[in-house]
Amino acid sequence: MTQATTTAETSHRPHEPLAGLALGPAAAAALVASAIVATTFALGAAWLGTPILGLPLGLYVIVAATLAAALATRRFNMDRGSRIAPGTRDDSMIEPPIAAGGSLVSGTMEVASFAAYVVSGVARRLASEASVNEIEDRVARSLSQWPARALRIGVQGPRSLGSSMAAAIDPSLATWLSIAPGLDADAAMRRRGLDAVVIASDDRIVVRTPMRGDRPGAWHNWCQPRPISFLSAFPGRIDTEELAFSDAVRDDAAQVLGSLVALAAATARDAMRTDLSDRLRGRAFMPRLAHEALDALVRQARRYGPTFSGDELSRATARVLSAASACESFRLSDATRRSIAELASGLAGDEPEVMLRVGAARMSDLDDDAALDALLRAERMLRDARVLPGVDHSAFVLAEIGAGAHGPLGIGRIAAALTLSLSQMRVDDIAFTATDVIDDLRHCEWLIGRDQDCAMLLSLCRTIEKTRRGEVYALPQRLAA
Repeated sequence: MTQATTTAETSHRPHEPLAGLALGPAAAAALVASAIVATTFALGAAWLGTPILGLPLGLYVIVAATLAAALATRRFNMDRGSRIAPGTRDDSMIEPPIAAGGSLVSGTMEVASFAAYVVSGVARRLASEASVNEIEDRVARSLSQWPARALRIGVQGPRSLGSSMAAAIDPSLATWLSIAPGLDADAAMRRRGLDAVVIASDDRIVVRTPMRGDRPGAWHNWCQPRPISFLSAFPGRIDTEELAFSDAVRDDAAQVLGSLVALAAATARDAMRTDLSDRLRGRAFMPRLAHEALDALVRQARRYGPTFSGDELSRATARVLSAASACESFRLSDATRRSIAELASGLAGDEPEVMLRVGAARMSDLDDDAALDALLRAERMLRDARVLPGVDHSAFVLAEIGAGAHGPLGIGRIAAALTLSLSQMRVDDIAFTATDVIDDLRHCEWLIGRDQDCAMLLSLCRTIEKTRRGEVYALPQRLAA
């Protein structure tokens, strides 16, 4: 028998019956379950010995754990045949390397996640959902040493699109899986524990991330701007529920889409979006993954930005980059923050939130003149923008002054909040508000000795007032002051 024949006979067949599954994870699950059941019974859990059809309940628990591990192993091995490797064509073979022991680890995590899902479902019938969520969150926070896996992203569409997207990010950080046409992509995302799924057709591309009913995303759709407020301009989270592009993405911009999808998948693991079963399945937020995805998106935007500026993909990319530059969870340096904010303004400089963040980033980088120019441009755009109604934006100015714990970006956040607040006021009210704000600044402990920053904010208020008066009363520039 030839070597090729031997290899073909001994290699794994994705759709072989259950009896042909690898026994490693199943055997490990049986041993672990037996040890847990025996220990629990010895500690006084006599109910495990309750006979059901002549057999103790504990035996059913062991059998259930073994079968769950076997099914998880089969699902893992089926994924092997559907992985998308960077640079592959539609007709090429997909044979990515599989790390030794990966099936065992994956099977163990699937069994633990399935057990948590079952227990959680029973508990929700016996207790309030709020109390169950609180207990789950507490247990999830205690699992700091539980392994976290790389991103898993499904693609339902041309394999060449998946291959191009996979090339956008380090293969060790993300696994791209092909989902067969006709299958329910959302169901596949839940069944395989994916972090995102891409559904591509000839004229539409939709990207979805896992959703829990009581754990919404911070952003519904990166492709759509949100009503403007201070909290949307300087978000604590940027994770999105979906992306929906009405047009197909050009081939030369597929890597931009790939890095954008990777960032959506990484941020969808935020603790506010995941539950205990997700954590046990390895879906834990990893700052490294988010930073790598952000770096990849920055690289791709710099590379392809001039060629796709103005379309839906460029708009979504600009919004995400701009929001990430102002998001404290990314912990960017001043120079990096400004660089990303400036890059975003080159793609969507006509959006007021983008210019607000540019002004704040320039101020944190000690470039006050350039910051003033960006903030004045933002103020002009904000007058006609879709600002969140019913919100007193001046309250955010006072809150930022009182907090004073945002590092170098702190004074930039105050300037942006002040710009947003003044843009929604009548011109006659600007002077009074500016006087009150400057008075608060002069008595703020963390701004003592920072006269230049106070002078910058005062100059911003006076310039906005002068410009508005000149426009409202049609005064010459010299007399508007």
